[in-house]
Amino acid sequence: MEGLYHIILGYIEWMNLEDMIEVAEKQGGGDGDASEGLGDLAGRQRVIEVAKNSLGKFTYANPNSLRGTGPNDFTVGTELDCSGWVQWCYWSAGYTFEAGNTRQYAGAGDLTEITADQVQIADLQVVYPDDSDNGTGHVWMYMGDGVWGECTPTGGTRADNW
Repeated sequence: MEGLYHIILGYIEWMNLEDMIEVAEKQGGGDGDASEGLGDLAGRQRVIEVAKNSLGKFTYANPNSLRGTGPNDFTVGTELDCSGWVQWCYWSAGYTFEAGNTRQYAGAGDLTEITADQVQIADLQVVYPDDSDNGTGHVWMYMGDGVWGECTPTGGTRADNW
């Protein structure tokens, strides 16, 4: 897989997803120097707990059913796209998350640059296909132990070990 990848609390480019998973497993998702409010392990675990509890509960739709402005003001139905699911997970755990779609991730103020060896649980990877002329991509969340969660057209909210 080749392309530009963004990670929440980070923005990075590399070619091999397997290398990133190996590094993340060695690190164990421990607490570290992350971005505002989510740098502590407890905050990251809250996001992952929300994500895990949502697996199998949402179907994919674009546009999705998430409406609102942040953690204290939102509603959701049963249909989300990949970005909507990520935003819902963060909002449900009590964190702001300004990017509502993958086109907005690169310029989002709540994302910072990291390297593959800094990835932790609740970090995101955004893939922009080489043939994407409109900036549309796909995002998934690192849940630990080599597992990534996502919302897809073929499976709704699910987790896989890539």
